[in-house]
Amino acid sequence: MSTTIRMFDGDVFLNSAGRGEELTGADKAAQDLAEILMTPFDSDRDYGSELADLDIPQPVSALVGKSLITRKVDEAVQRLIRFQQADPYATAQERIEKLHKIVVEQFETSSFLFWVNVLLEDQTILGDRVLAVSLRHQESASLVDTVQELARKLSTSGA
Repeated sequence: MSTTIRMFDGDVFLNSAGRGEELTGADKAAQDLAEILMTPFDSDRDYGSELADLDIPQPVSALVGKSLITRKVDEAVQRLIRFQQADPYATAQERIEKLHKIVVEQFETSSFLFWVNVLLEDQTILGDRVLAVSLRHQESASLVDTVQELARKLSTSGA
């Protein structure tokens, strides 16, 4: 079994005793998935995603944006799968078998929200991860409301 330390807002999470909490199993898989999607791609390590590097100067169509984000998420998940397969301590409860489903919704002209779930090797579906990407890296005050609305929409639709 492999372990990692719980992260919160990009930093080590400390419990009430001031110690880092170890994560294993599906919790570790969820954190690994979030980490690879939020880490800028590093070709030397073959790790991360190219989502942060997307910068399209003109407005993009919903179809092109959804297709591009789906491809970049899939590439990052495949990198994580290779990374996990090379870890001799990783277990079936934390190794991702495949990208099970991705839903991408357009938000404003060049921003998109996506929801990912993956199938772990122990056949557990790990879901409920809503993430956002802006193809122009613009801030929006209503983004949090939109993420929450998308999460509600997805949870009621059975996606």
